[in-house]
Amino acid sequence: MTVSGPMVMLRNNESDIIFGGMMMVTTRAEAFTWLGGYHDYNDEIRIVVRRASLIPIWKTVFIEFDTTVWLLLLLSFIVYCAMMIFLLQAKDKGSVVLELLDNLLLHSRDIRCSMSIKYILIIWVCFGYLINTFYQSSLVSLTTNPSKEYQVQTEDDILEYKYKPCISDSTRKFLSTEQMEDLAKKPTAVPLDALEKERCNTTLEALTTVSQTTDMYSLTLNRIYLYNKHKFHDKWGNPLVYYFKKPFAKYLFGFYFYKGFPITPELQLNALRLRENGLADKSMQDQYFSRALKLKISHKEFEVRFTVPWCVYVVGCTISTVTFLIEYLPKHRVSNR
Repeated sequence: MTVSGPMVMLRNNESDIIFGGMMMVTTRAEAFTWLGGYHDYNDEIRIVVRRASLIPIWKTVFIEFDTTVWLLLLLSFIVYCAMMIFLLQAKDKGSVVLELLDNLLLHSRDIRCSMSIKYILIIWVCFGYLINTFYQSSLVSLTTNPSKEYQVQTEDDILEYKYKPCISDSTRKFLSTEQMEDLAKKPTAVPLDALEKERCNTTLEALTTVSQTTDMYSLTLNRIYLYNKHKFHDKWGNPLVYYFKKPFAKYLFGFYFYKGFPITPELQLNALRLRENGLADKSMQDQYFSRALKLKISHKEFEVRFTVPWCVYVVGCTISTVTFLIEYLPKHRVSNR
């Protein structure tokens, strides 16, 4: 086995014990005597992506209804227009369509017709009232309580949305050592450019890059994320990254000794006791708590997101102005003559 770093000292009998963040890998376990069990359930590798942001304000104009509902609404309008044109025997079909559209928007119109046709029109008015009630109720909800974009939270989502990996060198080395490199490359086949590779050298750089990019993911150790969790919040205390609930792989730590170290069973027993009495967990929780105290949160005043469909408004005003000029100019010329 080829070793590097502190493990060289152990191989050359310069040291008897190597510990402190030394991860458990298969090749090391085969070459040295090792001690584990005190930190088995506290660390693992998880996938981290950027937390979903609020949906753009302009989308709140149409997300009240699903696409199917909008299509059914359009189909109902077309069918009703065709039926009313047939019943009224109207020569000006455009006028009937505009009047029915006006009714759908809850504007009152006086259509001269028989009593039986008015009963049919009342059904259309009631339909328009219900549609507007549901739409405005959803619009108010989305304005006062904004919705978020879809949150990527599974490996299948990473595949579907074609996220790119941003994985630190140490994590890549660990995955390759444990023969899990193919699994890490599975979510995407999109290569990283040079700039993104430079931003993913260390775990903290990778997490920072992911927190600022919407189409990238990273693999990080549980302890590193929890220890630096306060760095990945905005000024109001909202988290910037989403931590997958399902672990990607286990990440164990151990003490290493030269092959045949004599008192390994006794040390193993003490390590298990250290874990079971909670002292190791208590020490880690104290570290996380002390780091969390560094998080400073500003008070955010309540703000309402008003939805103003400027595109619809501008197009509507333009069409109205052009229509007014087309109707007004011929009448003005006739009056002058």
